[in-house]
Amino acid sequence: MTTGLGFIIAEFMLIFSILCLVGVSAFADVRIKNLVPTRILVPVMVAILSYIVLGGQGGGDVFGKTLLHIDAISQYAKILVLLVVIGSLFLTSHHIQRQDFSAYEHKFDFFPVMMLSTLGIFVMVSANDIMTFYMGLELQSLALYILIAFKRDNANAVEASLKYLILGALGSGLFLFGASLLYGMTGTLVYDELYQYQNFIGHNLIFNVGASLIVMALFFKLSAAPFHMWTPDVYQGSPSFVTAFVATAPKIAAVVGLLRLVQYVFFPMIEQLSGVLMLAAILSLFIGAVMAVRQTSIYRMVAYSTITHIGYILLGMAVSPDKSVNIIMGYLTVYVITSFGFFALSGQIFTQQGKNIDNIDDFAGLGTQKPYHALMMTVMMLSLAGIPPMAGFFVKFTILWHIISHTSGLASVIIPVLAVTASAISAFYYLRIIKVMYFDKPNSNFTTASGILIVPVICSVPLVLYILNPSVVQNIMDYFIRIYGFE
Repeated sequence: MTTGLGFIIAEFMLIFSILCLVGVSAFADVRIKNLVPTRILVPVMVAILSYIVLGGQGGGDVFGKTLLHIDAISQYAKILVLLVVIGSLFLTSHHIQRQDFSAYEHKFDFFPVMMLSTLGIFVMVSANDIMTFYMGLELQSLALYILIAFKRDNANAVEASLKYLILGALGSGLFLFGASLLYGMTGTLVYDELYQYQNFIGHNLIFNVGASLIVMALFFKLSAAPFHMWTPDVYQGSPSFVTAFVATAPKIAAVVGLLRLVQYVFFPMIEQLSGVLMLAAILSLFIGAVMAVRQTSIYRMVAYSTITHIGYILLGMAVSPDKSVNIIMGYLTVYVITSFGFFALSGQIFTQQGKNIDNIDDFAGLGTQKPYHALMMTVMMLSLAGIPPMAGFFVKFTILWHIISHTSGLASVIIPVLAVTASAISAFYYLRIIKVMYFDKPNSNFTTASGILIVPVICSVPLVLYILNPSVVQNIMDYFIRIYGFE
């Protein structure tokens, strides 16, 4: 029997990059370190990206069906992650050259730690075993704790990292307890065998409890209510280039990991599990929308808006998840592009004293002083609000149409109405930012870091052009299905 190691060449390339980065960090001089992120590491990530896009050696199982399964969903998720990593490399390499990072003699260590987190994400989205998934989850989480506290003389960043660590331990405990219940009932943690157990034995209370605990543990990683408490502190306390990575890449892993579990493992009990998913979705929609209205910090506001967007994704999973894969991946794609673009852009806007702007009212006058930055911010806010013709409107519409098409009775009316109500509340604070930028009297002058303006520009363009081909994600997924398949 072949091991299928050829299917994970991308992961091996990533591991080799990490080992090289550790060596460079330990022995290279400053001049070489400054060249590595954009001159060496970006081409390596592009090479991995190209390998995945072109199909590599196709898809299949690694070590039988006991470790990893390479398919269309996992490979598409890795592409999204790699795009985030490439953007993060540009942002980070620019920001750590600023004066406020000059005292950090080990600032280059940021890059191998980020690559470790990326490796953990790769494992999560391809896992075919509960414990393999948990290993990837812990690898990316431990790296994130370090990244969040990267600016170690910032009390807010250290506090945010500590909160994330403590609540992350709670989530890990729930996950392991749920896994132990599944193993105690079935004697296995392999996805296919857990699926077959439910088909042959039928529903079991202990099995259902174990599955629910695992799902709730992933709610923490998703920032889904009521496990969202860490999100605003982390978004506000971390440097903008760290938040850009933390707010996107781990969300890809959690969404795809949960989607694979629901589709490949827990689908026979979807009627029982859908109630948990639906409750978390409704809570996320309204807690995120209502709490965001009260915020004065734009980072905390976007953190709560993230919770609302996760609510939409969970709605798609709760209703016929076997028929909503492409819809969920489309929503996830637009969310990642918009969120990363926002943090990339906000991290380039400074006050006259050189400090990042946090308070929403401090954006007053941006539309007249920095019109291009204000225009891109407007595009992203309109997309997040789901206002046509931006991409955010189309992906929200497809989620709502999916719910209407696959539910009956009052549920087909009440659930979409609740979702639209939450979006209407959300539109208030998104439009408030646009109003502040263009109509409020300026408080001070702005300075910008134009050297990396290309990153938010690249993120803004697809949000506008999405109207030309709203099925672009569907077409990409069809391409990957032909190459990698789902089975």
